[in-house]
Amino acid sequence: MSQPPPQSVAITGAIASGKSRCARYLGHRFGLTLINADAIGRTLILPGGAAYDQLQALLPKMFFHADGTIDRRRLRAAIFTDNGLRQRLERLLHPLIRHAIHQRLSAATSPCVVEVPLLFEVGWRADFDHVVVVYACAGQRLRRLRQRDQLCEEDAQAALAAQNEPSLESKALAADHVIDNSGPWAATVLELHRLAKTLGFVAT
Repeated sequence: MSQPPPQSVAITGAIASGKSRCARYLGHRFGLTLINADAIGRTLILPGGAAYDQLQALLPKMFFHADGTIDRRRLRAAIFTDNGLRQRLERLLHPLIRHAIHQRLSAATSPCVVEVPLLFEVGWRADFDHVVVVYACAGQRLRRLRQRDQLCEEDAQAALAAQNEPSLESKALAADHVIDNSGPWAATVLELHRLAKTLGFVAT
């Protein structure tokens, strides 16, 4: 009889809530397999990647560098202002990303922590055993975004508004577990250890 796959824990949240840092901590501290949906997406759009040829047909030449790679900064800016383009890209990339995640989950030999920023928006909640939302208040996320991306307050506010996502509060209410990352990192670490204990993970 084949063994069931190791349990999977999805980490989601909003921009600048700290979900990446929390996912990395859980992975490294408790020996979990790390899977990142955005990293998979970046691989798919590289020359030779599974989505590259379709992107060449979809996007004007202005979105490509001379070496054929995609100008991700220009594309990201266009997505913020062009919902039609964003939706076409999502229809192309989301099924490919989801398939790649499931392949990695099936091949994993240890429990997996999977960072999926748009988990609720794309309807993948049922794909994982546990869903964890990393929460931080709006003011804290704005400060982190300004520091992380070296943005003025106006640009940071625009980046937050452009996400067009459900409120972080509604995501937290729909999750199995919530990590409050509004305060100091030491407090967040304590919450992550409590979560790991609940899920049966042992520090390595």
